[in-house]
Amino acid sequence: KSLIKRQDKIQKQLKPKAERKCRYCGLSMPDVSFKDDAHMIPEMLGNKSFFSDFECASCNKLFGTYEDQFAKILEPYRTLYEIKGKENKIPTYAPKNENIRIESNDFFGKKNLKISRKTIDTKTFSFDKEKESIDINFDMHSFSPQKVYKFLLKLALSMSPDEEVKKHYQIALDYLWNKTG
Repeated sequence: KSLIKRQDKIQKQLKPKAERKCRYCGLSMPDVSFKDDAHMIPEMLGNKSFFSDFECASCNKLFGTYEDQFAKILEPYRTLYEIKGKENKIPTYAPKNENIRIESNDFFGKKNLKISRKTIDTKTFSFDKEKESIDINFDMHSFSPQKVYKFLLKLALSMSPDEEVKKHYQIALDYLWNKTG
């Protein structure tokens, strides 16, 4: 029943691994393992506190591929908004063509963002003096819209009560595992 583990010492205990059953594939130990800490909300979105005791290592690995696709959409924004990832660091944004680089730096004890480019061209930055604005054009990595959708679906199912998922969402669980559509 307890789904949440907090780092701030106000903890609800997760089920012991031997008592866990995966909500997504329906398996339990010894058929699957629960060796990984499965986050209900990904670390890339800033979550360091909410873990699941109903996601096995196999499902966690599969859903990680969906999460990676969603991360491609957020890449520059995670740096711009200084959202820390797994290593508790703000990621550097550097697309494949390296037309722009955004990184968080320490400047005399203060955090700041450094935005640089390799070549001077009008495609990377545009300045509008009248509006007093600067537009930055990002060359995003390609991503799979279907896997992004599956990531969002998995996120919604993670936040839903177990009884509701079992009762109403079997087709969604099958879709996550490519058993339908």
